[in-house]
Amino acid sequence: MKQAFDPGGNEKGSSAKGGKSAEPSRAVSLVIVLVLAAMSFALSVLSIGAQGPQGGIFKLDISFLEVDESAPKVYEVVREMIREVTAYNVGILEQTDNNPCIGATGENLCKKVAQGESICATNSLPFGTRLHIENYGECVVMDRMNRRYKSRVDIAMGPGERDRALDFGIQKLTISILKEID
Repeated sequence: MKQAFDPGGNEKGSSAKGGKSAEPSRAVSLVIVLVLAAMSFALSVLSIGAQGPQGGIFKLDISFLEVDESAPKVYEVVREMIREVTAYNVGILEQTDNNPCIGATGENLCKKVAQGESICATNSLPFGTRLHIENYGECVVMDRMNRRYKSRVDIAMGPGERDRALDFGIQKLTISILKEID
């Protein structure tokens, strides 16, 4: 007697009890064959071979994978300290040196601040140090201050934020030095 496949898993015309065959249907066998074929293909695409640099060790080539640079970075606090914190306006000659947009790193801080980057100045930490300032947030050291300010931190604000910088005043705040976790 011929059997017909029913998508519900029953085989019509079967003489087995309940209308189901005791043997796997052809559809199940076909699915198994397709899964095995897909696995075989995947192994060949991933370049997994039985010959690795140490004989029978498997080698997986993942050079085609890309790193997601947009993933948020994670930082740990390396050190905390209390410092005087002030704010200044990039691009205003009276608050900077004779080249008001160019920071001590040689970069255009006016452009960076306008693009939303948070920049700060201090004489006590290396360029590129990431800080978290209490009640403000994060900034990156990209500028220096007058040498009379040994450990003060100065937050860079845009030239149109003069009142905001003045309102900030001088505050004693907790500064955290951050390090990126790999």
